[in-house]
Amino acid sequence: MNTDLQKKLLKDFEKEHLTNNIQNNVINQNKDLIEVKNKNEVFLEVNNLRKQYNKKAKPAVNNISFKVLAGEFHAFIGANGAGKTTTIKSIVGAYAEFEGEIKISGISNREKSSRLKLGYIPESARFPSKMSSYLYLKSMAELNGLTPKEAKEFTERILKEFNMWNLRNVSPNKFSSGQKKKILLAQSLSNNPDLLIMDEPTANLDPKSRIAFFEILKDLQSKGKSIFISSHILSELDIYANALTILDGGKIVFTGKRNQDETKNKEIYKLVTENELSNKLNSRAKTLKVEIKDYHSSEANTYIVSSETKKSMNEFIKDVMDSNRIVKFEKYHLSIEELYKKFVILGSVHTNNQADEEENQEIKNKQEDKEKPKKEEKQKNS
Repeated sequence: MNTDLQKKLLKDFEKEHLTNNIQNNVINQNKDLIEVKNKNEVFLEVNNLRKQYNKKAKPAVNNISFKVLAGEFHAFIGANGAGKTTTIKSIVGAYAEFEGEIKISGISNREKSSRLKLGYIPESARFPSKMSSYLYLKSMAELNGLTPKEAKEFTERILKEFNMWNLRNVSPNKFSSGQKKKILLAQSLSNNPDLLIMDEPTANLDPKSRIAFFEILKDLQSKGKSIFISSHILSELDIYANALTILDGGKIVFTGKRNQDETKNKEIYKLVTENELSNKLNSRAKTLKVEIKDYHSSEANTYIVSSETKKSMNEFIKDVMDSNRIVKFEKYHLSIEELYKKFVILGSVHTNNQADEEENQEIKNKQEDKEKPKKEEKQKNS
């Protein structure tokens, strides 16, 4: 790196810090995160949600609270049985009974009007056996309150936008897994919702279909919609999500913006140099109270550098430039996988699909309650 380029890099670095708005104004180009003007508006608010399937068992989710803001791509992650599906089903109204409060765009989800602001894509769905994708979407749009004319216009537009117009006369049952997910997503958009909720939407999709699906979601986010998505594939969430909630054993261990925890008013950067940092630079860093950690990656001489003051970071970077060549210097955020490992002790979740087991037990108990009078009558007659 020549001297002029080093000076430009330092000038840009100092200019960036003079804004005093680095956390709000820096967009991570690798993740293509999109902020919207009304970013503080709350589209989903969950307060003290508690759901218990069996009174004798632990709650599937226990007093959890979190928010999803306008324009967020919010990842909802946790191990199997952590309570993700229970939470999502509570939000979309699949469960009539739960403790706590859930609001969608400020409206209680116990009110039917809240569904007008919500779009839901389940992990799997069934389609009518003898209905084309065009008629299916048009019918669902009318059920969502659109007039026949509006439903027709919506169906034609969305099928063309999703590059599925040539499949309009084909039954969704004949589609690939990726095409079925696109139809479910199209269906969820007919009421123009503020919030899209998805439970494992890319499960069983091939890599190409997953990428195509997420590109559609990114476009929807750019138009101001909030995305709330549950997925086990952390690497793909890492590309798009700018906020997350981590659930472990029915409780929330972290919720917020991705950089909310690791920054804590610290300046944290990823630094790649041509040569290894010298002992002199390491000593200088200690004097300036700049922390240096080795970062294991495919690039040699990669470090994570952090400081509580911008002045100290500026001085340290100047010293590095004087004695080394900077290959890369960029704002650093923990990956979603790193955040997950930080807040969840692997193997600590004791639910072990508890939610599914308890839901099955609830069904079994209801069946037994129905059969109880018959058994009593039979015993009485015998």
